[in-house]
Amino acid sequence: AGIWLAGSRASFGALFAVLVMGLFIQALSFRNIVFGGAVAAATLAIIAALPFVVVLLGAGAGAGAGGGGGALDLMVFQMTPMSSDMERFTSIVGGLQLFLSHPLFGNGLGAYASDKITHGQFVVIHSTPIWLLAEMGLFGFLAFAVPAVRIFRNEWTSSSRDGVGQMLLLMLVTFGIMSLVHELLYQRALWLLLGGGLACVASHGRPEARTTAA
Repeated sequence: AGIWLAGSRASFGALFAVLVMGLFIQALSFRNIVFGGAVAAATLAIIAALPFVVVLLGAGAGAGAGGGGGALDLMVFQMTPMSSDMERFTSIVGGLQLFLSHPLFGNGLGAYASDKITHGQFVVIHSTPIWLLAEMGLFGFLAFAVPAVRIFRNEWTSSSRDGVGQMLLLMLVTFGIMSLVHELLYQRALWLLLGGGLACVASHGRPEARTTAA
């Protein structure tokens, strides 16, 4: 329901990839997906009906009557405006230009922001990989990419993958796809989930390791 209300096309792409990955690694079932979709639809329907309920109950009828007719618009997917797309792609092109001018070590942290503030309004580069490449170059990008790939590979090839391993795989897929057209490096959820998952793996080990220790 939250993804629908956000109106982000990238989030739907990430959702599709996560559902496919979840089915493949057996973290989800078709029953889970159908149930989740039904609950999301019911939630949106209830939210859309609330203004009508308020009017019927006689509470704030004057205010509710005006907004009730537009409540059904909630059920129609609202895509991000064209102006937002232009800002996104403009920032990505600017980041690529900065990367090409200093491909190995980048132009320094804050270089893109400083340039945009000087010449106009600052817009965040709407792509985490492009931002890393622009400001820290190929070496800086690899400093983030290599550990992520290693974590994914370790969990993918693990013969005793548990719920924590499934979570790490799914979150890496989610953030990896979303970061292509959004800047997610500063999102605390990424680091909290990643740190919590890795801490759990490091402190408790795999199921067979706990059995052996016991």
